[in-house]
Amino acid sequence: MPPLTIVHTSKDVREQIYIPEVNWTLMVLCLIVTLSFGASAALESAYGIAVAAAMLLTTMTFVFIMTITWAKPIWLGKYITLCLHLS
Repeated sequence: MPPLTIVHTSKDVREQIYIPEVNWTLMVLCLIVTLSFGASAALESAYGIAVAAAMLLTTMTFVFIMTITWAKPIWLGKYITLCLHLS
């Protein structure tokens, strides 16, 4: 991987960084994806699928971390996830 420029955006928070190359790459990729869809209806469908996929991935990651890392029972992870989605 090529060396990347890392800019610390805060003097107080060490973990808060900005990487210009990553930001520019994301911008170019977003423009390519947006322009390739053409119609806004197709973009709306893709956005809905992306949001649903992100929610599913977040839920699965939470349950995985809760059961493997925190050693809690899987039913507890599913119950908490269900409660969070219903609220």
